[in-house]
Amino acid sequence: YDVLITLLEYDEKIPDMGEKLSDAMDIDELHNSISEHLDILNTNKDDDKSSADLRASSFMAVFKGYNVMKKMCPSNGENSDAVDQTIEDSPVQVDSVEVLWHNSLEKVYFPSPPKDLIRRRIKDEMLWNLHRKTLADKNNDFLNWSREILVDMKHVSTLRSVPIINNLIRLEFFWDWCVLLLALAIQIWLIYDLKDYGMSDTSVTCGTGINTHLHWVGNTSGGGDDQMVCVSTLYFTANTVLGCLHLIATILLTFTYCISNYQRFVAPKFDWRGFIFGKSSERAHAHGARPTLVTTKRLSIFINCFYHLWLIIMIVFSVLGIQYYGTLFCIHLLHIIPMFDLLTRVIRGATANQDQLLVVFPFALVIIYIYGMVHFTVNRSSFSSSKMEYCDSLWECFTTAIRYSFRNSNGGHNYSWTDRTNFSDQWLRIAMDAIFWLSYSIVGIKVVTAIIYDGFTSQKKEREAALKDMNSECTICGITKDEFVSEGIDWQTHIHYEHNIWHYVNLFYYLTQNTSTRTSKLSALESDILLKFQREDISFLPRKTSISMEQAKRAASERQKNKVNTF
Repeated sequence: YDVLITLLEYDEKIPDMGEKLSDAMDIDELHNSISEHLDILNTNKDDDKSSADLRASSFMAVFKGYNVMKKMCPSNGENSDAVDQTIEDSPVQVDSVEVLWHNSLEKVYFPSPPKDLIRRRIKDEMLWNLHRKTLADKNNDFLNWSREILVDMKHVSTLRSVPIINNLIRLEFFWDWCVLLLALAIQIWLIYDLKDYGMSDTSVTCGTGINTHLHWVGNTSGGGDDQMVCVSTLYFTANTVLGCLHLIATILLTFTYCISNYQRFVAPKFDWRGFIFGKSSERAHAHGARPTLVTTKRLSIFINCFYHLWLIIMIVFSVLGIQYYGTLFCIHLLHIIPMFDLLTRVIRGATANQDQLLVVFPFALVIIYIYGMVHFTVNRSSFSSSKMEYCDSLWECFTTAIRYSFRNSNGGHNYSWTDRTNFSDQWLRIAMDAIFWLSYSIVGIKVVTAIIYDGFTSQKKEREAALKDMNSECTICGITKDEFVSEGIDWQTHIHYEHNIWHYVNLFYYLTQNTSTRTSKLSALESDILLKFQREDISFLPRKTSISMEQAKRAASERQKNKVNTF
């Protein structure tokens, strides 16, 4: 099969070889040979090594046999439809892509890899972060992404070879929901069952069916430092059971995440020059940002990223939640943020300009400190300690100013001003409130709001631009949706079956996997594609052309000639 495919592919370099070979080859005999290998696939179900090797060789024989049939029956040949139907009905899952080889378009067929070998989150990262400025940028960046995705696919394939780990990873989505729903169940039970009776005497017995109590330190609603909170006996048993299940789910979620992504973990390198002097790296220029943490791969995950810290926090609070009667499980409700992409994008938008926010917050603290200094120097007697307005020291004035700065006071602090009762004192208060309003509320708070809004806006524009590009132009060939529609070609058929970007990634995976095996050899076309892929050469990708587009144009030309001849 390999020899036949190579001879057929080199028809241009070996004149008339492909045509003579096609004439000499018996299609029916080739089909019978493929059927024999199909029978082996359908009847040989043993699990021993020899049977597995026999199925593997039969699988490749069936696939390569179909590939020979496609080469011998080109897209405009009389047997083309029959071969397409045979491939579609075959138990061997086959994908296809179009490539440019020797100045002509060729359709390459290859066996599909196992399903879900490319993870959904990996797909999303590539789709939304692909450079889409020009077609060349898209093709080059697509190949760069594909190399990193291949590493992840091989890692996932290795993990799936271990049944226990494979089952745990497949349930990662289930562990996510368990962590959230178990925490929610505990909190719903607390809402129903947790009551503060306002009794500081812990010797008082709770109501019927209740034989224990908790002590809330610092709760002064009933006049005492410790307030008794009664909870039903059943709750303690349920909290222990649900809490242990929650802890197990959290540990399993952390384990599956780490084992699935440990090959992507990298130690961050802090770009001090970029942070201090504003010097952006080459990659930062490409993305229009100025990162302070430098990495060389798009799929890399920094060890110190917040999600890793969040996993540790969840495990710690699961243990503490069991110890402290389930109250701390409320923290786990925040796990809804990483579970839903919309909420994650909101957080990313709010922190998109984090370097600018880090500069604004110290500025706000400086303004507050100056006000604390002014109050302590000339106005500390106006504060009322009965209203938690403390200014007996500079530190107390500073902390009081911080607390009042977080209140909605229309620009001022709204202190009591106990010893400022004359009308003339009002001008002092107007001056201080006005200066604080201009310096803190306008320059400080409004600037922070503007920075966060700018982050949301820029992220939205980038996402809308990427979505528009994905829905209007083919990532591989660069032909627009309108051009396909004008030629009567279905857009969805093109992007899902002719130039499906994930089929190209699967092709790269198939080619790289088969270079290391001695039983599977690549044809001339496949070897050329692999060589160009490794050299970062995009010349094998079709540009502004596709087989269906060429067929449509030929058909339109034939129709035009027929009209002229008829005339």
